[in-house]
Amino acid sequence: MRLNTTKRKLQQGKVVFGAIISENAPGLVEYCGAIGFDFVFLDGEHGSLEASDMENLVRAAETRPALRAQVTAGLPELSILDDAGTARASVNGGARQ
Repeated sequence: MRLNTTKRKLQQGKVVFGAIISENAPGLVEYCGAIGFDFVFLDGEHGSLEASDMENLVRAAETRPALRAQVTAGLPELSILDDAGTARASVNGGARQ
């Protein structure tokens, strides 16, 4: 099981840094990991993300060690999901609770 460093930092009262991404931009997700963000928030509710986009964004996060366990389909590292199909694709793509 992967260590959720964002959750641990929050439990310790530390500050975490991240980004809200609502567009299909895997390169941006990778960049967030490269510059040291603790999490990415994949917003499928307010943007134009499709189920396949969410899967690709989760895959992009998996390429960055800092983000691997930090992209989730629930709290505290958030990926807001607009429907059951998007939720299923996100979890199948690697998002975690």
